[in-house]
Order: sequence, then C-alpha cells, then structure tokens
Amino acid sequence: MMAESQVGKEETRAKLPPHQKHKQALLSELSREELEARVKQVEAHNTQLRNLLSKSQTGATPDSLSTHGKSPKQRDFDFSKYSRRHVALKLCYLGWDYQGFTVQEDSHNTIEAQLFAALLKTRLIQSRETSNYHRCGRTDKGVSAFDQVISITLRSKVRKGIGVEGVTQEKDSSTTDRLKEYEKEEEEEEINYVQLLNRVLPQEIRILAWCPVPSEFSARFDCCQRTYKYFFPQGSLDLQAMNQAGQHLVGEHDFRNLCKMDVANGVVNFKRRIMAVRVARMDQKDGEDTGGGSEDVNESPSDGDGYGMCVATIEGQAFLWHQVRAVMAVLFLVGQGKEQPDVVAELLDVKTHPRKPQYCLASDLPLNLWAVHFDGVAWRWDEDELRRLLGQLQEVWTQQAVRNTMTRSMLKDLEGRYERLIRVREKRKGKEDEEKQPGNNEPEMKKMKRDEENNEEVKMRMEEEDEGWRVKEQPAVLMSGNKCKVYRPLLTRPTCESLEKRVEHYIKKQRLNPELLKKLD
Repeated sequence: MMAESQVGKEETRAKLPPHQKHKQALLSELSREELEARVKQVEAHNTQLRNLLSKSQTGATPDSLSTHGKSPKQRDFDFSKYSRRHVALKLCYLGWDYQGFTVQEDSHNTIEAQLFAALLKTRLIQSRETSNYHRCGRTDKGVSAFDQVISITLRSKVRKGIGVEGVTQEKDSSTTDRLKEYEKEEEEEEINYVQLLNRVLPQEIRILAWCPVPSEFSARFDCCQRTYKYFFPQGSLDLQAMNQAGQHLVGEHDFRNLCKMDVANGVVNFKRRIMAVRVARMDQKDGEDTGGGSEDVNESPSDGDGYGMCVATIEGQAFLWHQVRAVMAVLFLVGQGKEQPDVVAELLDVKTHPRKPQYCLASDLPLNLWAVHFDGVAWRWDEDELRRLLGQLQEVWTQQAVRNTMTRSMLKDLEGRYERLIRVREKRKGKEDEEKQPGNNEPEMKKMKRDEENNEEVKMRMEEEDEGWRVKEQPAVLMSGNKCKVYRPLLTRPTCESLEKRVEHYIKKQRLNPELLKKLD
C-alpha cells in the first residue's frame, strides 16, 4: 500500500509543469535530479542579477568583460612615473537627490562617494587614505552647494611649482605670499583636472575651478568665511520681522538651542560667530536679493499674491550641525506672527534656557552653501568647461521653469474662480442685508447706483481684508511638523536633554573622555 502511495505521488509530481512543480513540492520531497535542476536554476538567476547590478554600476557586465570565462588582465597604473601635487578644487552640486555630501556606510548615493569614484577612475589618486583630503563643509541630505571646496593631493604632470611634492618651500613665508609668488611664475602645462573629472562625474556634480596650494593647506581649517543662502516664497510672511529677529544672531553666541547637538562625535562647544544675517526679496531679473534695508524689506511683491521669491543670507566663520535649518525654522515662526523677534535672543540665552525646546527643522531643499572664502587663493577657470556648465544648468532651469509656469497658470485660473465665488457670496450677503432694512421701495435708477456703490464697497473691503480670503500658503511646505489648531509658544514647549546630560550619557558608554564634563563645569 505504501509503495502504491509513493508511486502515486511520483506520478502526480511528474505530471505537474516545472514552474508549478517547484512551487507545490517541498524540498524534502524532491528527487536528486529535481534538486540539481533547482540549484542550477537558482545559480543562473543569481548570475543574471549580478550581471544586471554590475551593468548598472559600471556600464558593462562581467560576461562582456570576459573571454571564455577568463577576465582580461588590467594593466596596473604606475603612479611612480608621475609627481603628486596638492590642489584645491571648487565644485558645485544639486544635492536634492543625494544622501548628503560625506561618505556613508549604508549608502553610496552621496556627493563624496561619487567624487572619489571619479578620482579613482581617472587615476588622479591611488587611494583616499593617501590623498591628504579635506573638505570645507559637510552638507546634509538634500542640501546643495554652489561653492564647495576640497583640498587633495592629485597626480600631476609638472615637476616644479606650488604644492608639488619634493619641492622645498620656505617655511617662514605665509601661504598667501607663496600663492602670489607662484602665480607669477610660468609653469608647464598641468593636467586639466576640471575637464578630466567632469567627464566622469554625474551631471548634478561639476568641478568649477582648481588652484595649486601648499601641502599644509586645508580646505576645512584655512577657510575664513562661509555663506549659506536659504530660498523661499514670501507667502504671507513678515520679512521685516524675520530680518529683525535675524539681527540677534550676529556676533558670537552659544547656538545649542539653534542646532542639532552632535555630542556623540565629541562636539561640546557650540559657540560660533555670525558676521551678518539678511532676509530680503529677490530681484526677479537677476536672481539677487534686493538688499537688507529694513525700510523696504517688508514691501509686498509687485503682484501682491505671495509668489515673490525671497532669500535669507547667513554669513559666518563656521556652522554647527543643522544650524541654518534650525535658525530658519524659528525665523519662519516669527514671519508667521506666531513668535516675536525677541524669541531669538531668548534662545541664545543658554543660562536662562539651557535646554532646547522641541521644534522641527526647516526643509533641506532650499538650503545652499553659497560661498566660501580663502585668503590668497587664485582660482583657475576653464572657459570651455564653464560654457558647458552654463548649458547644463540652463537645461535644469528650463525643466523646472516649465513645471513652475504650468503650475502657476493653473493656480491663476483657480484663484480667479475662487475670487469670483467670494465676490458673489459677498454681494448676495449685501443684498440680503439691504432687503431686511425698512424703506426699500426706491426708484430703479437709484437702486442701480446703490448696487454699483455696494460692488465698489465689496471690492474695497476685499482689498483691505486681503489676508481674509486670499490663500498664501506657499512657504508652508518648507515648515516641517504637524499643524496644530492651537499654537504652543516655543519657550513653553517640552525641552530636550541638556548638554551635560548628553555628555554624561556618552561618558557612561565610554564614547567620550570624562574630562569633557569638567570642562563644561
């Protein structure tokens, strides 16, 4: 009986199609031949997936690079035939679709990862560890930069000049003097670093210019000033109040309540110096802000509908983690009238408010590392590459402008319809009020004249109470967090852990030196 049952199972399994047989049969019930077929199928599937992955990363599959199953031997690049030179590279990038600037363990989609992939591919460096690499700033996820700078030692064609390894340089002369001195000297033709790297970098990342620098030059520590810009539509924001609040930031302050504290990485000093803060409308003709004068900063855009673009410009020596986004979040609350401009001064008073109130950061999308300054650095620009970059950015602009114009046209039509509905409602309400009044038997001409006056009155009332019916929620998308029906002032909200508590926490985990706590005291 058991034998007949086993034979029945084998017959049933044999009748099933291959794709159904693997789905319905357990591995323990498969025969040796079926198991071997399953293993071969899985191996073939894995090979296919590896080829697809390799093709997406390198543009070629392992099969296309092999001959009869053997990989071709790659000729080793002999770096010893070339000299090495320390240079500064100026780059720009649109970081909207990247996970930030710095390399991350769990993601290759960062600006720095793409940059080093290009440097290795072009054989400009042998490895990151031996490249004497420094960056001016580390922008977060979604943040862009128009003027990021890195310093790095690259392969070179020249045997003499500033930054070339093996060339003795006077140690007592300053970096600025040496840069000016070598700027006057005529050099051999150097590798076109800008052109070479831009050929292999993604289109969103472009090298703008380069400059030879001394071997001790650091893009991080030799930077004198950094400028961030934050772009946003005006909506119903009070720019004058925002600008007034921003002036409290100028000077040296403890910004622990206006940043995200990075205590885990040993950052316990939150004092930074801000040189200038300016919030103003932008000139639509050339894209520059119109200035920070308080006398005109609060004027409405020409069309008065809230679509005029504005920019907040913050200049400082150095910045903390999420500092600009935290500042903009508070300035937006001031611009909405939910907070007074003096709230910024209150947050900077860490003796009175040692713990940061809980609030959400402003969006990362509009933030841009706009400019960095180094003394004595004379950038070398490539005319052809600059022209090519202009064309590429114009393509980006065209795509965004078409989307913007299309959306704006839809909004104008809908706003017109909404305005007509409001006018009809106001007119109907006026007639109902008039009918309720006694003595309504007036001549026809007098009635028509009164209707015209009512229309004018409705129009004037709507213009005076513009904010009452016109929708101006353009900046709302840049303000994170849930909208509450009842607003809770910043200084009455629950607070985060104090700096001392956080330091103690990481000391217990043996991630920080206990001496740090004594320094705080």
